Amino acid sequence: MGPEELAIITNPQFINATFSAGENWYHNLVAQVQRTEALARRRNEFEVANTELVRVNRQLVSGVQEQNLRWKRHAETIVHQFNERVAQDERLYTELLADYQNTLAARQKNGRELREMTALCSEKDASISQLQADLAGVRGSLGATQDALAHERQSLASVRDESSRTQSALQAVQGDRDRLQDGLKQAEGAVSALEASQREAALVTQAVEAAGMTVMYVTAQAMEAWAGQGKPSMLDNLMTSHFKAGGQPMTMREYLWFATLIKEMKSRSIPDRLIVERCPVDGIAASNGIAASNGIEDFLARDVAISEKKKDAADGRDIYVGWFVVDGVCHPFGAESKRNCMRMMAGFVGEMAAKHAAHEKQYPELAELSPYWFSGIYTTPDIELLMSNKDIDPDRIDVFFERAIQAYMRDPNVKISAFTVPGQTLVVGGYSQTLFAAISDDGNAFSAIVSTDEDGAQAWLADHIANEVGPSLGKPGLSIEEARTLMKTDACPTPVVDVLLLTVSDGIEMRLKVANIGAAA
Repeated sequence: MGPEELAIITNPQFINATFSAGENWYHNLVAQVQRTEALARRRNEFEVANTELVRVNRQLVSGVQEQNLRWKRHAETIVHQFNERVAQDERLYTELLADYQNTLAARQKNGRELREMTALCSEKDASISQLQADLAGVRGSLGATQDALAHERQSLASVRDESSRTQSALQAVQGDRDRLQDGLKQAEGAVSALEASQREAALVTQAVEAAGMTVMYVTAQAMEAWAGQGKPSMLDNLMTSHFKAGGQPMTMREYLWFATLIKEMKSRSIPDRLIVERCPVDGIAASNGIAASNGIEDFLARDVAISEKKKDAADGRDIYVGWFVVDGVCHPFGAESKRNCMRMMAGFVGEMAAKHAAHEKQYPELAELSPYWFSGIYTTPDIELLMSNKDIDPDRIDVFFERAIQAYMRDPNVKISAFTVPGQTLVVGGYSQTLFAAISDDGNAFSAIVSTDEDGAQAWLADHIANEVGPSLGKPGLSIEEARTLMKTDACPTPVVDVLLLTVSDGIEMRLKVANIGAAA
């Protein structure tokens, strides 16, 4: 490419004019429909969400109010009964006191009469004895009266204890009301956070769709310009001014996608952290805060420079693939690097542990029987390290990963029966946003290939089983169904012979989207 063509392609006016034309074309095409549908959809969603929130709040407040009223009525009843009992005790005490005073007066009178009778006539011993007997009876009655008074005092103490318990119950009800109010506040906070996350996800989706349309238009314009000049496409030429995360090479096609996506996301005021997640390019990857914002601005403002070197045909068409066999089901994962693939697989184990913890909390007795595919799993320090973004020595990461997973396979309650350390695999086929993994694994040896076409992956697996696995088992031309039966052993009760949808990382997903947009253009 000569300097004139390069100047045309890298001229900011040309780029800005091209981007502006794409944006005008796209926005004029879908702006009115998007606004109408988005407003109606958001209005309905917010009305439904607000109605549900009001209903839940009313139910919670009504329940708390009813409970408070019941406890209040119960407390008032107890206090009323206590007051009646105290009034009754006071009446009994007054009556007993009057009887005691009467008895005491009678005893004093009898004493005076006795002294008078003794002074008057000592010969009336019989009468004196009778009076003494009467006095003994009065003393017995007085003792009984004192016992009754002590019993009533004990009853009064019991009533006071019951009143104390009632007050404690009222305090407990108030504590429950406070906890319910705290729970309501936490629920409102969770709903707000969820609504914010949904709004951000909707904005990201809009930005991705808008960027896709813009890039397709810009790419078509560039292809027409190159064709008109009789020059080959430069979309697969490597950039010398911009790179992907970690210094990986970036093509012009990828630069157009990332630059457009970043502009669309910035125009919608999407937080920088989401831009960093979606756009793994140099200067902003693994950044946050001011560093991420500065890196984004630098990426957009940096002068564009394109080399004459084309991207290697095999570059970007390889992937690291690993899998688990859990309760007889194979779960394959794919990522752009071994470390990221291990992080995805460790994250899958972490999800199993979270499901098991929730089941154990809700059904503790049933959880002990380990009935589900995620049963028995707990996160270990090794799994937590693999789930994190911390670096691990590349020379020992395979051994570290094997040791972390083998710890689960020694537990009889865990349903993980097999796994494979992530290995590099070539992606075959055309352009697609979906990848399929064809896997043959008998527990001792495995083979795998990743294809963009499910039928192509199925054909490769059938050919591999017939021409490689079959002869090794003494049965050339072996079918897939026959291989599943013959490969099953005590050591490997669930061999994997299947074509499965591959769960891919965000980086691979973005790479597939960029390649697909370029192919569509």
